[in-house]
Amino acid sequence: YTGTNATFSTATPFGNVCLNPSGLFTINGTQTLSEGTNYFWLAYDISLAINDMNVVDAECYSVTVRGTAYTPTVVAPIGSRTIRAALYGSITVGSTGNYPNLTGPNGLFRKISEVGLRNHLNVVIVSDVDEPGTNALTSWYEAGGSDYHITISPDAPVLRTISGGYAGGLIRMNNVSNITIDGRYGGGGKYLAWINSAISGAVAPLHLIGTAVGQGCTSITIRDCLFSNGHNGSNTAGIYPGGASIGSSGYDHDNVSIIDCNIKKSFHGIFAFGISSGTFDNLVVSGDSIGSFTPGEEISRYGIYVQHCPGAQITGNTIFNLRGTISDMFGIYLLAGSINSTISGNMINSVRYLGTLATTKVAGIGVAPGYITSNVKIFNNVITDIIAVGNSNLASHGIAGIRIENGTGIEIYYNSVNLFGELNHPITGDVSAAIYLMTQGDVSIKNNLLRNSLVNTAAGAYAYAIYSDMVRTGFTLIDYNDYHASGTQARLGFCNYSVANNIYQWRAISLQDTHSTDQDPLYATDTDLHIDLASPACRTGNPVPGIDTDFDMVSRHPLTPTMGAYET
Repeated sequence: YTGTNATFSTATPFGNVCLNPSGLFTINGTQTLSEGTNYFWLAYDISLAINDMNVVDAECYSVTVRGTAYTPTVVAPIGSRTIRAALYGSITVGSTGNYPNLTGPNGLFRKISEVGLRNHLNVVIVSDVDEPGTNALTSWYEAGGSDYHITISPDAPVLRTISGGYAGGLIRMNNVSNITIDGRYGGGGKYLAWINSAISGAVAPLHLIGTAVGQGCTSITIRDCLFSNGHNGSNTAGIYPGGASIGSSGYDHDNVSIIDCNIKKSFHGIFAFGISSGTFDNLVVSGDSIGSFTPGEEISRYGIYVQHCPGAQITGNTIFNLRGTISDMFGIYLLAGSINSTISGNMINSVRYLGTLATTKVAGIGVAPGYITSNVKIFNNVITDIIAVGNSNLASHGIAGIRIENGTGIEIYYNSVNLFGELNHPITGDVSAAIYLMTQGDVSIKNNLLRNSLVNTAAGAYAYAIYSDMVRTGFTLIDYNDYHASGTQARLGFCNYSVANNIYQWRAISLQDTHSTDQDPLYATDTDLHIDLASPACRTGNPVPGIDTDFDMVSRHPLTPTMGAYET
């Protein structure tokens, strides 16, 4: 009862509760009326077990006032309420499913936005699915609880392709939490392929949207799926956590995990583009295969790009056969704000810039978290076959296996790098380096194999094992490394404005490296960087606390581990 106020309120209950009313029922109560029009409201408490599209309606046959029963002028008011039941349990999507697709006008995402969830929801893909990309998955109402999860998975060990040509992110998730996209069936395989087939524009098959502080996507797991686009031109991505559009930065995509996925035919494989006021905390990129050997289906710029992603864990990924003509290419690029992060156990095999610009930089791993204490660890990575035009100014351009651009508190342990092959740049003075540093200091480099035999066939050049624009006092620790430069343009190292051509000269420059060497590490091949017992790196390293296994998960020797990514 709300008196003469026509706004609904539960402040003044009237009468008795009628449980499960069916047919005629009576509500008994006493209420002193006010002068004028008085408002009584019939309120229903709808069960969570209601069926979708049920209708609730009522008629009022009699009202008793001062002991006299009156028949209302209107017994059956016009209108009723259609019940939209919240979803739960298992729902199928596909040609024979409950819904034809995810993103269409009659798709599941629209339904979820209309009715919400009342428990966890398992979405089973039962066929190939054509997606128009009309509707994004947005935050939903939760009935009878909270923190409900949505899991999307295949119905059988058969590849299900979810595809469509959309100008943007085909599958978009905006300010949602607790989503798992799992391409496995029975715990194995990769049976969900996500393809944005658009042949132009900034597109992605999967796009996470965060447009304001606290409104990103959180607790998202994407695993064992295949991702590709209709083209690999500028600003395409396999998976794009960012802002409202592909290419824009976004807010607060926290606890996102991308695990054991295959990504190809994109400008960027994974592009996580955060912002300083809404960082992407605790990003995990692990076990992914990024690249393709099929002409036209390669990644053409960055394998993994992360910006403002503190606590990122980039581990166990294989990034291969990157081919592009746009300036600057990296297998892994860790940028501003991505502090307290780890890059470990990654295989980066063949990053090649095919353009003609000398003003480009190309590296297997690039680190530029900002001019701050960064606490970035780089260990057990394998990097080979990095090629570009070349340049004499490594600070801005050129070729490097590992490239440290800024930050402090950088730790580089147990990595194997091999730069080899020929480039043709008719400008004298090109510089390449297995590892390049221009950071501010507090850098530790230990137990690494750094080999460079690049040759510029068109002009004089310099192939360094290590090149540091950081002065030697920036090395907190540098020892137990193998610096090997070979070929007609080889130089071992550069630091403190001085060139070293052998290990003795390098020790005089670094004032450390007592246990380092300049001998050939004897890699198995140019691209297989395993070593054997004949290698000078075998059992000549020094333990690093907390790193107990190698790239292959072989246990490190507790006293005299092998330098480089492989223990054996």
